[in-house]
Amino acid sequence: MLSFYLALLDDDVEKARFTYIYETYGSDIWKISLGILRDTTSAIDAVDNTLFAISKNINTIPTEPSYERAYIRLVAKNHALNELRKSRKEPEFISLGNFELSTYEAPCVDLTERETVLQIIRCINDMPKTYKEILILKYVYEKSNSEIAEVLGISTNTAKVKSARGTAILRELLESRGIK
Repeated sequence: MLSFYLALLDDDVEKARFTYIYETYGSDIWKISLGILRDTTSAIDAVDNTLFAISKNINTIPTEPSYERAYIRLVAKNHALNELRKSRKEPEFISLGNFELSTYEAPCVDLTERETVLQIIRCINDMPKTYKEILILKYVYEKSNSEIAEVLGISTNTAKVKSARGTAILRELLESRGIK
């Protein structure tokens, strides 16, 4: 499949960049697509559309790793949602401050574990915006305190303190709702 997309690109720099993206984020694209669509055939279509869009816009994709990952995940999510709309299934969305997460993106295999993750996401959604953004960046996007600080325009120490406070508040929320 990679050779098909490489044939769409003009020069070796674009081909090397696409190969890197394909190898680095291919499994993420697949997981997002399958997680939203819950159907292998539709997920394959979404992955194909995502990779085609990436190949056509290869020069506009951010090169800084955290932005690159977010961009690739967003493109994958949008193409999967387009496929979902075609099949008229509606995912549940949970608003997370400046972020939005489809419940179909919950990163787990086991149904019980998935429900627990969804309950955690709902608890995060009930938190104050300051902590909500930090916890989403930390636990959903797997950002370090320094990366969180950079994204939110705060100091690393502030990110660390708010992350610890937010985690404590989240723990209390989870305990009050009977989630361990």
